[in-house]
Amino acid sequence: MFVLFIITLTFLTTTAYAAEPLTVTVDAASPGRSLSDDFYGIFFEEINHAGDGGLYAELIQNRSFEDARIPEGMTLDGNEVVGPNKGWRFKFDTTNQTPAWKLIPIEATATMSLDNTNSLNANNPTSLKICVDGLANNNIATVILENEGYHGVPVQADQEYRLTLWAKSDEITSLGAVIPKQEGTILAEGKITGITNEWKKFELTLKANETYTQGRLCLSIRNKGTLWLDDVSLFPVQTWKGRPNGLRPDLAEKLAELKPGFLRFPGGCIVEGCTLANAWRPTTTLGATESRPSRWILWNYRSTQGLGLHEYLQMSEDLGAAAMLVVNCGMACDFRDGGNVPLNELTPWIEEALNAIEYAIGATDTPYGKLRAEAGHPDPFPLKYVEIGNENWDDAAYRPRYQAFLTAMKAKYPQLLYISNIEIGGDESEIRDDHYYTDAKKMRQMEHRYDSEPRTGRTVYIGEYAVNQDNGNGMLRGALAEAAFLLGLERNADLVKMASFAPLFYNVNYSKWPINLIGFDNARNYAIPSYYVEKMLNDHRGDTVLTTTLANVPRSDGLDELTALAHFDSRSGEYILRVVNFADAPCEVNVEINGANIAAQDAWGVVLTSDRDTDENSIDQPNNVVPKEIRISVPGSSFKMTVEKFSLTVLRLKKENPAQ
Repeated sequence: MFVLFIITLTFLTTTAYAAEPLTVTVDAASPGRSLSDDFYGIFFEEINHAGDGGLYAELIQNRSFEDARIPEGMTLDGNEVVGPNKGWRFKFDTTNQTPAWKLIPIEATATMSLDNTNSLNANNPTSLKICVDGLANNNIATVILENEGYHGVPVQADQEYRLTLWAKSDEITSLGAVIPKQEGTILAEGKITGITNEWKKFELTLKANETYTQGRLCLSIRNKGTLWLDDVSLFPVQTWKGRPNGLRPDLAEKLAELKPGFLRFPGGCIVEGCTLANAWRPTTTLGATESRPSRWILWNYRSTQGLGLHEYLQMSEDLGAAAMLVVNCGMACDFRDGGNVPLNELTPWIEEALNAIEYAIGATDTPYGKLRAEAGHPDPFPLKYVEIGNENWDDAAYRPRYQAFLTAMKAKYPQLLYISNIEIGGDESEIRDDHYYTDAKKMRQMEHRYDSEPRTGRTVYIGEYAVNQDNGNGMLRGALAEAAFLLGLERNADLVKMASFAPLFYNVNYSKWPINLIGFDNARNYAIPSYYVEKMLNDHRGDTVLTTTLANVPRSDGLDELTALAHFDSRSGEYILRVVNFADAPCEVNVEINGANIAAQDAWGVVLTSDRDTDENSIDQPNNVVPKEIRISVPGSSFKMTVEKFSLTVLRLKKENPAQ
């Protein structure tokens, strides 16, 4: 939600820095280019604990005791895991076999270890074995198994939390469950009884009596014996939209406020995998969470896959966004040279992709459509796009694989739109995905990147963009450069149909990438200025992009210091002007809207600005750079306006007769 202030802008009597008046002219009489309803979207990837430890509402880290497993398809070399071929390496902690868990014996002797001989199921082969063998105080001992969560287990006063776990034991028949404060105050507690020598699932609701962010989940054992545990989960009952296995409300709401036209998922590099053995296989992420295999991802942690295909599709629907599914095309990460599936062995990979699509939109009498119905969603999900591969830029390897997937998909699902990683011929149902990560100056220079690209019928999706170099943790100057780039994309709306910033989320305690749209810890969140640029442009856009020309624009360092673009919104009958000022001074702009009768009005708008273009937001100071409301006195179709320094300004203008 914006932090809003009202500012009244008055006319300046002199031009700030131009001998001739700086003029923005809008051609409202000529037909403009149509802007896609899906133009602004979001791209989610499991990176920086964006899902596990973030958007996915699970509060327990390493819930299935699988996090110490060597990554699939890789080998251990000292304290590193090594990939095939080029031998890509990641540091891997082999010293801690039970990350996030701690055993605390109190007047007792006890040990814990990983056990692969008493598996809950084949997909989760590792359980935790706890042996309590030394007792004191008349055979009464207390052994506490503690989980630290993701930098603390947060609870809110009067909120309920669902604890589930699988357990078995011959001697230990009950467990205490407590969430304490560090100084010993009990925030919530309960008890599990009825444990037997067969695996059984237990569920307990804990209600917090106080808000606290640094809690721990503590399971207590008070008698001698051996206990096995698996899939220990603590989930808030209150998730976004009330979905089981759902999303953290504040982070999901942050996405909803963007009003995204589409949601691209699940990545990104995690689709490819560092090796084919840890590539994303969507149908393995369906069903009960305890039956889903965890998977090491190349951002060097293991994902529960609790946020799976069904949850991504449900998120798309709940956001009112078209779903964009990214499937592996039989290629691991090009950059890490993880290997490719031979062309004559692609069939299982193609079938996996087709099964995922069938789950999303297939009829309920198909195998995967039936699974969707059994999961409580008989109607199709809003799947509109399928991207075949991610950043697979090796033309010789990618092109035949793309074509094999495309042929099979189009034959069965001709209604979908398909996205490629490189330029390939084709028709209007095929879209190219371009990615841009750079510094602010180069991003500004790319405002006109698509002005002269030939129009061949195929369109373009900017799947990933960000100023992530020389931009701190997300400065205003990077956001303004992105604003200029996005105006350039809108100007070419006949060719460029969609765009999404990347990455979307990062946990401030687990960052793996320099610039991310939304930061959070286990209880708070904030957005960088780029978030507000995207929100402003998406909130205040029309359905038609109008020809907008600028005259007498000052230049600095070889770049224009101001850029602008106007829209017409046929739904509201308003003209919408967007102006970006990169200069360290306000400027006066003459605005001419030709071919439209603009009413005399106090026009309403929004501005994003700050004293310095290096200003940022942070988890502790989330509102340093946020949009403010403005009012500008407009006498008609020709007027002057003051544009603040270092700013993106959006102004909405009503026609004299909106009905015309």
